[in-house]
Amino acid sequence: LLLAFAVFTAACAADVAKATPAEAAQLVAAGAVLIDVREPAEWKASGVAAPALLLPMSDFNGAQTEWKAILDGAKDQTLVLYCRSGNRSGR
Repeated sequence: LLLAFAVFTAACAADVAKATPAEAAQLVAAGAVLIDVREPAEWKASGVAAPALLLPMSDFNGAQTEWKAILDGAKDQTLVLYCRSGNRSGR
């Protein structure tokens, strides 16, 4: 399950729109940023969709050492997040 949503910050939640895989692919083709929010062990076990950025949800919920630069640089871009079940990406 892929979720597309407008720019968000750690301090405030954004509106989250659900997207089908086909809709998500269209968004990415149009310039949206694809982000895999699974954890490193999951990436190794099942691979990653190209051209996804690898940004674990644990970092978003923690120090944001990896997320901060992406969020700061993507203020005018659509972000498409995905995980194994849609639970983490929906948050």
